[in-house]
Amino acid sequence: MGRSSGMTSEDLVDIDDFTKVRVIGKGSYGQVFLVMYRGKQMALKQVNKEFVLKCDRIKSVYNEKSALEDAETIFMPTFQFTFQDQDSLYFVIEYVPYCLKEIIGGKGLAIDVVRFYAA
Repeated sequence: MGRSSGMTSEDLVDIDDFTKVRVIGKGSYGQVFLVMYRGKQMALKQVNKEFVLKCDRIKSVYNEKSALEDAETIFMPTFQFTFQDQDSLYFVIEYVPYCLKEIIGGKGLAIDVVRFYAA
């Protein structure tokens, strides 16, 4: 079930274990960073707890975590683990260096390609 890396709650992780390289995405309640962790590039999504509570988005965060854990497709980065501190929730995900915009060159996708990815 799912493709997580198998880390357990006994594996204590802290934000100081990560070196932020740059911001690679921004969303309505968080940012995604390219980070270095144990010598590997990873994507780290940081979600602001205060915003999630204030905007009643708790269910959305749980749904996102569940979707990442349960994803069994090569078309999604592999979910690794989550952790939290006083202010934020963190999702650690496999870093995939090429975004779709770079792959398609800003020209859009052919309908056959869209059908393939939507299937």
